[in-house]
Amino acid sequence: MPKISVIMPAYNAEKYIDEAIDSILNQTYKDFELIIINDGSTDNTKEIILKYDDPRIIYLENEKNRGIVKTLNKGLNQARGEYIARMDADDIAIYNRFEKQIAYLDDNKDVGILGTGIRIFGENIKPQERIFTTNPEQLKAELIFNSCIAHPTVMMRRSNLIDNGLQYNEKFPGREDFALWWEIVKVSKVNNISDILLNYRIHKKQITQNKDKKNKDKKNKENSLELLEIRMKDIGVNLSSKEMMSVLLYCRSEFEKFTYEASIYFIDGLNKIIKQNKKNNFFEDKNLKKVLGLAVTFTCQKANLTQKEKRKLFFHAVKKQVYSVEMTVKLLYHGLLKSRK
Repeated sequence: MPKISVIMPAYNAEKYIDEAIDSILNQTYKDFELIIINDGSTDNTKEIILKYDDPRIIYLENEKNRGIVKTLNKGLNQARGEYIARMDADDIAIYNRFEKQIAYLDDNKDVGILGTGIRIFGENIKPQERIFTTNPEQLKAELIFNSCIAHPTVMMRRSNLIDNGLQYNEKFPGREDFALWWEIVKVSKVNNISDILLNYRIHKKQITQNKDKKNKDKKNKENSLELLEIRMKDIGVNLSSKEMMSVLLYCRSEFEKFTYEASIYFIDGLNKIIKQNKKNNFFEDKNLKKVLGLAVTFTCQKANLTQKEKRKLFFHAVKKQVYSVEMTVKLLYHGLLKSRK
């Protein structure tokens, strides 16, 4: 039985898949199976995969394109390893990725999902590194708004999925990872390590950059709202429709739509989360306030508001106890609470 099952969906990936496969086969940690699912490709993806003669590769094929979520779940059903690692067919894993993730997970039995930092690269793109939150309590609070974990870097405990009947939710294509992380964080810790262990490629053929953008954006918004409603229900928070829509604006980074009124509703909604958390302790209080306070500050910085409106919002956030004492002191220090007039 392999220690790791690597799941790699592939759809028309002939241009990059050999680099992705090589980066897995050349890992310093060798005890794995590589499950490659060809999702109805119409190019030479199949031929490229089948040229590899390595017993660790398990080739599966969809007769027609079934989409990323069904393909990922097909891989989960095939997996036998103690850990499941994700890998995309256009990315490149750093040679010691598995070695470092295995070491962390073996030492931290309470962590069910582990992501890593990434290096973003691609044609006509200036390379940049991204490191995500490495505090599991803060990361849990950040999941109120966004995923905070790079999906292709993830390694997760298969036992968490089996014991809780979890897999990727087909209702949330494009957010299937976020939906799964939210389910797992209710039964286990999730975390990242700061090591850059994946080169994440940006290119024109990615699913996230496909055509029919108008319909796709509408569906994404509907999915985002439904997933947000699930999170609020799990937390036990009943937001008004305007509070819900303002939180959704933040989740979708639509800061240009934040009017002063929407910002007030946003703060009021966050206040409800804080009040409810005092009752059920879903989040660690200090990290919750840190995440929510930063959300208000970031919104005020990015939204098209006057300085007077921003100061009034800072005062409102302090009044609603969204800011911790430490963050309130910082606002005073920077003169952001100088006057409400």
